[in-house]
Amino acid sequence: MGLGPLNAALLVESRQTLLQVSTQFGYAGNVSSATSSAVYHSLVEDLQTQLSGNDSGSGALGDTSWVATYEFQLDQSLEYVSGGIAASGSVSAFAFAGDQGIASVDALSGNQLELGFSLAAAEAYRFSGNIQDFTSITFERSLGGGLWTPGGGARDRRLRLRPEA
Repeated sequence: MGLGPLNAALLVESRQTLLQVSTQFGYAGNVSSATSSAVYHSLVEDLQTQLSGNDSGSGALGDTSWVATYEFQLDQSLEYVSGGIAASGSVSAFAFAGDQGIASVDALSGNQLELGFSLAAAEAYRFSGNIQDFTSITFERSLGGGLWTPGGGARDRRLRLRPEA
């Protein structure tokens, strides 16, 4: 996805990248749940981020057995290009359980990018690129005091890209 003003200078003032995954793994009577996350704020470092993990196991369980496995990888890339910003992200998740095994991965609350920016003057914006299913874009303007509202008007803006719940 790309964002750029049509004429005025764009000044990026803040960034929050959130990568987050919740997992369940194990077998009936012994299930472990975990949340893995990574948060980045720098405007000049850690612009190619990744969160990944996996687990697998199997064994006897009374008269039966269990097998379970999961893996995930969340990627996000943020790049400052001439006249704007280019961003991309992807989520890859896999889980398998057999017999009494339990495995799940939930990354829908994962990949989120929030950029705060201002312009030298009131300006129109151009969004370009592909947005996949389960992704939303919110464009907001500052009301001051940490409050935001959808739409235009003021020069201080925030762009939020996140998967929909």
